[in-house]
Amino acid sequence: MSQGDLFQRVLLLTVLVIGLSRVLGMAGRRIRQPLVIAEILAGVLLGPSVLGLLAPAAEAWLVPRQVTPMLYGISQLGLLLYLFVLGIEFRLPSRARALPQSVLVAVSGGVVPCLAGMGLVMLTRGTIIPFEAPGAQFRNALFVGAALSVTALPVLARIIDDLGIAGTPIAASALLAGSSADVLAWVLLAGALALMQGSATALVLAVLGAVLAATFSLAVARPLMSRLDRDQGPIRSGSWALRFCLLGFLAWTTDAAGISPVFGAFLAGLSMPRDRVSQSIADSLGGPSRVLLLPVFFAYSGLQTRLDMLNSMSILTATAVLVLVASVAKGVACTVAARLVGWTDREAVALGALLNARGLVELVLINIALQRGIIGHTAFSMLVVVAVVTTVSAGPVAALALDLRRPARALAPAPAAQALVTSGEAG
Repeated sequence: MSQGDLFQRVLLLTVLVIGLSRVLGMAGRRIRQPLVIAEILAGVLLGPSVLGLLAPAAEAWLVPRQVTPMLYGISQLGLLLYLFVLGIEFRLPSRARALPQSVLVAVSGGVVPCLAGMGLVMLTRGTIIPFEAPGAQFRNALFVGAALSVTALPVLARIIDDLGIAGTPIAASALLAGSSADVLAWVLLAGALALMQGSATALVLAVLGAVLAATFSLAVARPLMSRLDRDQGPIRSGSWALRFCLLGFLAWTTDAAGISPVFGAFLAGLSMPRDRVSQSIADSLGGPSRVLLLPVFFAYSGLQTRLDMLNSMSILTATAVLVLVASVAKGVACTVAARLVGWTDREAVALGALLNARGLVELVLINIALQRGIIGHTAFSMLVVVAVVTTVSAGPVAALALDLRRPARALAPAPAAQALVTSGEAG
């Protein structure tokens, strides 16, 4: 294919992905599903699992092999910009005293499913998932622990908004606990990637890289950025350029350290001062990244999903076991912890359901694992099913538990969760 033909094919595929995901999204909203589910399904429908099965020639024409690297680049660019905006919009809890009250839910929601995932891999000696290197059990266990412990904070924020409970104490507690679980997941993934190098040095470098990047972004970059644009004149293009340079530098640094460029992008967003320039960037990039670029990432994940590889009873059983372990470990742990700190039975169940949404962040983790050779397409497809099923169930189960036929404001505030957390919404 010529470069012009390749560009035309990518453009057509992008238009189809956005259009199809919006159509599916309109239907999904009626059953309380976030748009991310529609975007993943759009990729699955246009990829080898559906179109490739029904019309192989059409799928081969629409998604030739040469298109994949370009789609991957676009999807990663969209992901970096989205995490950058999410970092800018992220707000810490407004009441520090609420932090200790939510620690039990946060720790339970991250540690219990992590240990369950690691234990599942170790007990089955790596046979539960077809890893590319079955002998590296501890590394594989770290990865599965990360994948099962994660909560998709952006998707969670979108589900909360769709349920009409944004700003309530239960929403604040869910967002706080979800963000804590994501930190644990990134640490575990960093460890798994470092262990691929076969030495403790790589793990140390990964940890040091993360610490140095975080220190630089918050202790150096943020104060420097705060000195810019103190006047109230027009925003200079150089201010934007400097911020994008910082984004690229931190993304490159964390990627070179063996972690992930998305971690650096989020740090770059966190390092931005909460001034009019940063708000202008968030407002300007938020729409294009969520509406145009981020759907390509979700669709790319769908295109990489090979449901035809889930073609044996053993693989289907293993997938069902993963879904069950992921849902029960996180849901029960969070429900019990929430009940202990003062939520009612219904609210505790709702918290467990909300924190079980894995969506975006799990897709990021498994895409990294696929690119780095930890898993192949079969394991990738299994974990996409886990991400989709747990995310699909989160909204309806929470709505049923909270009996949302009554107004959201009627939810009784529990003393265990008074922090307010603001986060960006998913595409």
